[in-house]
Amino acid sequence: MVYLNLSVVDIDEAIAFYVQKLGIFSLLGDTRLVCSIDIDLIIDLVECGTESHRENFAQDSHVTSSFWISPMNALDETFKISILDNLRKHQVKYEEIGNLGGHFIHFKDPSGNRFTVSANHGVIV
Repeated sequence: MVYLNLSVVDIDEAIAFYVQKLGIFSLLGDTRLVCSIDIDLIIDLVECGTESHRENFAQDSHVTSSFWISPMNALDETFKISILDNLRKHQVKYEEIGNLGGHFIHFKDPSGNRFTVSANHGVIV
């Protein structure tokens, strides 16, 4: 299991992005995101300027992060990660790279955090 505290500028905008626009997270409680693809990842969103942000990041201003997820079944050539339709539908800018190392989607959330989804031999659709 991986837990990530993620600094965000606007909590509501971040929730809408991860839950609705990406479609690979569900909301648990007010600020906790649970990844719904084959990876044990929980993201706790922490809004800038809050006491929680000061406790987690020792400052009020936004702290950008860069993270990468690769589901455990990504080595299976029949495994599919359904994310591209949501990115296109919600006009999220992304970069798609496919090479011998796998299939990668790079994008930024509304707060500027960099996020990559990869499937080593599976396919991102």
